[in-house]
Amino acid sequence: MEIIALLLASALVALQAFATLRVRRSVAYAPDQKWAQIRLIWLLPLLGAALVLSVLHQDGELMPRRGTSSQGDRG
Repeated sequence: MEIIALLLASALVALQAFATLRVRRSVAYAPDQKWAQIRLIWLLPLLGAALVLSVLHQDGELMPRRGTSSQGDRG
């Protein structure tokens, strides 16, 4: 049972770290907005990360960019 709790906690921290890195790399927000979102991620662990990642996705920050595909043209 402790292993399951440890795995869930690790997954939660990984999600929060991923969300934090995505916010820090974002060019769509001012530095004060980034810090507010990072605080939201860490103060509301699962909900904050999910909300911030959802907003980044809606803003196009998590969408794959055209021309950056690793598969290249198969044409």
